[in-house]
Amino acid sequence: MNTKIKIGIIISIIALLIPSIGFAGNQIASNTSVESGSIQNNVESKDGKFYPEQESVTLRKASDWIGYAMPVTQGSLDIYATNDTQSGVVGKIFSNTKAYVVEIKDNWTKICSGNVIGYTKSDTLLYDNSAEALMIKRCSAVANIITYTKVYAKDSKKSDVLGEVGVTAQLPVLGKEDNWTKVLFNNNEAYVLSAKTSVTYDLRDGQTLEEIEGAAAQQESVEESAGSGLNMISGVNFFNGRRETYYSSNVLYHVNTDNWVIDSEGFYHEPVTGAYVVAASDLSYGTIFYGSKGKCIVLDCGCDPYTTDYYVAW
Repeated sequence: MNTKIKIGIIISIIALLIPSIGFAGNQIASNTSVESGSIQNNVESKDGKFYPEQESVTLRKASDWIGYAMPVTQGSLDIYATNDTQSGVVGKIFSNTKAYVVEIKDNWTKICSGNVIGYTKSDTLLYDNSAEALMIKRCSAVANIITYTKVYAKDSKKSDVLGEVGVTAQLPVLGKEDNWTKVLFNNNEAYVLSAKTSVTYDLRDGQTLEEIEGAAAQQESVEESAGSGLNMISGVNFFNGRRETYYSSNVLYHVNTDNWVIDSEGFYHEPVTGAYVVAASDLSYGTIFYGSKGKCIVLDCGCDPYTTDYYVAW
């Protein structure tokens, strides 16, 4: 066969193959929900083919805050029946509420959270990734241990091992650094591998006016039936099947102490819910229930089962 014809055929074949040959990393779908990591070999492109030995490609998990919002301000935010402040308030959302965005129109946003569905001014909310960033900055978090792991003094496996924790253990989160999560362990800063944890933030559903009024009435009833409940003099109290005690910020200083409010009796309150800050090992982090003093929120652990430890400034 003529040499020129051979060369022409080879060039034609190469031209046909070029569209399917490329850097696979550039063809990865942008909306991937794969956990953070890297792909170094056998990367699959949109055409279904695998291209080995490509450069590493970092994939980040898609935010689960897309389509959601959080209030800009602290405290509560009124939700109206329609996109008109004269339509009447139907409920409230709070500074740690994750609200689903139904629609945005004419400077108003329709949201849904819990049993609350209604409208608020759009500029009172942050959306999507900005809302997620606000949550991380504003809300306390706990690292739920999902598999047996060691707790290290530094963000390195070569550092001292401070202890070990098993499944269901919960550690307050102090921050995140690369592949490590900084936690509070035995009242000291410590580190666990992020891959060994699932972080839960202290989020709260919105409430209708009826729910808010019902909770207030319940708290009033509890306070009337319980009297003063636990105090500095009595030290121990029993209420509704639980033993109530207290622990002092002068002895065990919690990482979020400065974010809480002290009442006239010296008890700490979580400012958004107004609830007493307590520790309880048999109740999940963030659980709200009623004790002898009134509404309580579990923001710590480390006490015996069926014990409520009130956090105080004595």
